[in-house]
Amino acid sequence: MSTVQKFRQSFERYCKLRGLLVPNEKILIAVSGGVDSVVLLDLLVGVQDKYQLQLKVIHLNHRLRGKEADADEAFVHQLGQQYGLSVISERIDVRTYAKKKKLSLEAGAREVRYDFFHRALAQSQFDKVATGHQADDQAETVLLHLLRGSGIRGLGGISPHRDCFIRPLLFASRAEILQYAQTQKLSFRQDASNLSCVYTRNRIRWKLIPYLAKQFNPQIVKKLNQLADIFRENEEFLSQFAYQALNDCVKYRDDKKIVLEINRFLGYFNIVKKYIVASALRELGLDPELLSFKKWERVLALSASEQKGKRVRVSPVVDIILDHAGLVIEKQSASVDFFHPVQPNKEYYFSDLSIWFRSKIEQREGSESCFSQNNRREMVDYDKLCDRQLFLRNIKPADRFYPLGMQQAKKISDFVIDEKIPLHERNRLLVLVTNRDEIVWLCGYRIDDRFKITPSTRRVLKLEIKTA
Repeated sequence: MSTVQKFRQSFERYCKLRGLLVPNEKILIAVSGGVDSVVLLDLLVGVQDKYQLQLKVIHLNHRLRGKEADADEAFVHQLGQQYGLSVISERIDVRTYAKKKKLSLEAGAREVRYDFFHRALAQSQFDKVATGHQADDQAETVLLHLLRGSGIRGLGGISPHRDCFIRPLLFASRAEILQYAQTQKLSFRQDASNLSCVYTRNRIRWKLIPYLAKQFNPQIVKKLNQLADIFRENEEFLSQFAYQALNDCVKYRDDKKIVLEINRFLGYFNIVKKYIVASALRELGLDPELLSFKKWERVLALSASEQKGKRVRVSPVVDIILDHAGLVIEKQSASVDFFHPVQPNKEYYFSDLSIWFRSKIEQREGSESCFSQNNRREMVDYDKLCDRQLFLRNIKPADRFYPLGMQQAKKISDFVIDEKIPLHERNRLLVLVTNRDEIVWLCGYRIDDRFKITPSTRRVLKLEIKTA
């Protein structure tokens, strides 16, 4: 068997082992024009009929290398014609993008590239994007993440299949790919910037890995790939286990917050606790990879403390709070300055807060209870309110009221602490007030004693508030 046949066989075996190719799928092939992506294109076209694949080529011109980049783009279009495949290409000024976003050139290029991939998928209605990452890229990625202090997920390196992306060449080294291209007489482009040691990845590629291979282990690339596989398997297990553990711990969840039962949460090992929180953060739309080691340590310390009301801000939009309800992971909404008139005998839905409010005037029945067993439904003396207008609004720092049963005014801020109202609910509290700014009801918690029903009450105003 020739080396070409062996290489193709290894390619198919790897794709089968990792579940990368599925019959009748539609795959976009990311082709830069370099040797890796050209070999990937050649191999996928070689199995196109066998798997009944629909293939297209996609290419992004980063506009970083002037005429050279334009020549790469033209070359990829020629390849498309050669293989009988259509080409989707786009030009984006990555340098300008990175400067605007305050990113490194490498980070900006990656963001732009993957945004292009996702848009190309959506526009073409294809299933996957195949990229030309290979074993040397994997080794570089593992070392890069190690030097940055990454966790298990980062040390797992490049996944063969994640979301809509497949990397069918991770089984092969750069040298093996180059040998295949030369044997098959495949034309490809060479990017001179890949030789520059200005970039960290290139310094790892041309200096660190050769040094490790010479001084410590000639098979360093292979060993780093094996290490990535081990870390990735651990990551997959922990992620799946943590997802189940998260569901076991959850007391409450919606699209803005997740509340964990603290004692159950504390029963897990620290590594599982981190993965539980990470799973919750992903559910709320935050990438947990953005959290530093120190921030994770603060989250664990918070969960083990008894300091109710303490919080850790893990991002500009997400807080983790320890309160009487449990461990609260909450996405902060932009505060809504809410003020709305309400009239008796009407029902309102406030979409920005996702709440319903309604009130109804009724004659008081002699035997009717004056006290509600449901804090979201209350009754007040309408005879004391009939000459006033009513409004719903946010609470204010200086708000005071007379909680039912009290003859002295109390700050709402003190009331919520004494009543142990969870922190994550306090910023959403509403009050029903009169046009004289008298508080009638701290909605969902307590009416004002001044408006309670008395033996002389003839008409009651029934109030109800509920979340949608």
